[in-house]
Amino acid sequence: MNLKTEKRVGFGPRLGAFIIDSFVITILASILMALLMENTFSAFIKGQLTEAIMNTAGNHHFTPQEAYDEMMRVSLFIAHFSTLYMITEAFFGATPGKMILGIKIGTQDGKAGDIWVYFPRFAIKNGSVLLELIGRISGFTFLNSIAGLAGMVILFGCLFILGEKRQALHDTLARTAVFRKNDLN
Repeated sequence: MNLKTEKRVGFGPRLGAFIIDSFVITILASILMALLMENTFSAFIKGQLTEAIMNTAGNHHFTPQEAYDEMMRVSLFIAHFSTLYMITEAFFGATPGKMILGIKIGTQDGKAGDIWVYFPRFAIKNGSVLLELIGRISGFTFLNSIAGLAGMVILFGCLFILGEKRQALHDTLARTAVFRKNDLN
């Protein structure tokens, strides 16, 4: 292992940043949903949407189809909000979770990155969400299947961080790595 590879951040800190980001996204998305989708959010929290979908006994304000549609709205809202949150990585080379932990994306040889380094990595890492969004907007539903497959590849590609190079698949494809902010040249 060479010096540049040794300075790359491994699985633990990256998982920590992901957990911080997930927590922040959950809190922010919940607040926004409570403000923007008050009735849906209230029914979601109370479990009424799930009950209506399952067609269990209870006092529902939703038919099973309406409940399913509302659950899809909640899921899509969270997915798209998460993508908007994560786009900070494309502009700043770090999500808020990474910033809190003092880690940042750089080139694979340890140089500080810029938007031309960050954006391709973001597009590769989040390509499945972007494909799904394009599919939903355009009506090309076959893109949703491709998006699901691409998402699984990237998800399992994150396990590459455990290897000697400490790079996820999306890092390797984008020629990036994650370092402590102070270790970037």
